[in-house]
Amino acid sequence: MASNFFIFTVGIFSVILNSQSKVEAYYYVGTYESGLKAYIMEETILGRNGKTYFTIEAVYPSGKYLRVNYMIYYAGTTPYFENSQGFSGRIDRYNTPVEWNAYQFITNN
Repeated sequence: MASNFFIFTVGIFSVILNSQSKVEAYYYVGTYESGLKAYIMEETILGRNGKTYFTIEAVYPSGKYLRVNYMIYYAGTTPYFENSQGFSGRIDRYNTPVEWNAYQFITNN
């Protein structure tokens, strides 16, 4: 279900004020081909059994958003992703830039 919130951005970090007045820190990871801006929810990152789980909020121009759950796993040393929207594939800088940026954020922090 889509909800409304306000985004205050300083550099690459954003503070989200949602309709319940809860403040959360998110990290901008790019824009999907559809034009939705993607923010990783830092507090949702969880590693378990060699897999990493996290949530991205995809923001519509109207301010409504959709939460997309992700899982990163490895085949050998190559990272792959699956998400709750039914998309999956190899994480690649050029073909999956949002997923690449999220992967870089997770592995570097």
